[in-house]
Amino acid sequence: MKAKAKAKKSDKQLLVDSLSAKLGSAQALFYTDFTGLNVKRMTDLRRRLKKAGVEYVVIKNTLALRAVNESGLVSQRLKGPTGVVVAKDGITAAKVLSDFAKENDQRPSVKGGIYEGNAVDEAM
Repeated sequence: MKAKAKAKKSDKQLLVDSLSAKLGSAQALFYTDFTGLNVKRMTDLRRRLKKAGVEYVVIKNTLALRAVNESGLVSQRLKGPTGVVVAKDGITAAKVLSDFAKENDQRPSVKGGIYEGNAVDEAM
C-alpha cells in the first residue's frame, strides 16, 4: 500500500515539474473554467490552442499552484475545474480563448493568470 502512495506522489511531482518547466519559457499563463464544455468543444479548443502554439493543461488546482509557485511566480487561489493555458505568445493565446468563448456561450471563462510577470484578473 505504501508503495502505491509513493508512486502516486512521484507521479504528481512529475506533473508539477513538467508544468514548472513549461512555465519557465512562457510569457503568459491563464486559468480557465471549462465547466459546460462537452468533449467535442473541449477537443476543438485544444486543437485551436495547439495550432496557435499554445498548450492547454487540465491539472488539479493544488498541483497547478505548486508548479506556478515553484517556477517563481505568485498566483491567486483557484477554485473549481481549472484548465491552465501556457503560452509563449500571450496575445495569441488570449485571442484564441476570446474568439472561442464568443462562439461558445462565453466558455471557457478566464479566472485569471499571469502575463509577463503581472497578474491578470477575470476581466481580461
